[in-house]
Amino acid sequence: MTDIGRFALCAEEVYLLNSAYFLLPPAGMDPKFMLGILNSSTIRFYLTQIAGTSGMGTSRWINNYVKEFPIPDASVHDRKSVIRLVERVLDAKATNPDADTTALEEEIDLLVFGLYGLTAEEIAAVDRK
Repeated sequence: MTDIGRFALCAEEVYLLNSAYFLLPPAGMDPKFMLGILNSSTIRFYLTQIAGTSGMGTSRWINNYVKEFPIPDASVHDRKSVIRLVERVLDAKATNPDADTTALEEEIDLLVFGLYGLTAEEIAAVDRK
């Protein structure tokens, strides 16, 4: 249980305990595109609409809910735009784990709003969260 999803890429073989999960992107989907979508404010908002909570307001980021996330069908251009920004975030964090990547993450959010076709009113609702 957490207030925010924390999705990451892992290229190594690892073992997870029962409180951690992994996802494999669908065939043909770049994992960095999926990472950008899953860490977006849109997905965080969506989870608050479908998931149960701990009773203390903390969302349950468990498999039953995460597997229901709708991943948008994006053009090659849009996918590449998200991937480039995700790569910049990953590069910055690899150099300095404390790097402030807020501006890049906000750019990803703007792209993701467009991929889901959100209206200005819907974006305002997501941004409030």
